[in-house]
Amino acid sequence: MAFLVATGSLLVQGGTLAWVIRRLNFPPPDREEFHREHDARVKDAEVAALALLGDPELRQPDGTPYEPEMLDRLRERVVSSPAEDTKVTGFRAIGELLDRVFDAQRKAVMSARADGVYSAEALADALRRIDSLQLAMQIAAWSRESEPG
Repeated sequence: MAFLVATGSLLVQGGTLAWVIRRLNFPPPDREEFHREHDARVKDAEVAALALLGDPELRQPDGTPYEPEMLDRLRERVVSSPAEDTKVTGFRAIGELLDRVFDAQRKAVMSARADGVYSAEALADALRRIDSLQLAMQIAAWSRESEPG
């Protein structure tokens, strides 16, 4: 009986869903608005990352301060093309800091989600990009660690 009810519900709802959507006449996605949201969201994440990197209390896990040159390089990377981020040298030394940068960016995106500033599509895209960049950085670090020599 449960199988028949589930099957019937799926057939009725599945068969009528496209018709209902067409009848509601939703407007197509506004690509210009998406790009504006994307640019603003990238700027918000950049501001959050730069705020973290500019924090005078920022310390390594052992309590020692980060080298100013390393922080400067990271600041340059934050405002440069994200595709270049996988080329950061000495990743192992700054891996923890980069994770904190990505966490700061995620928090900024989640804060924007809570505030309702951007569309769900733009926020999901932002989180996917942050996750992708972090994963690319981790893969780059793992490949460097596994290189002979």
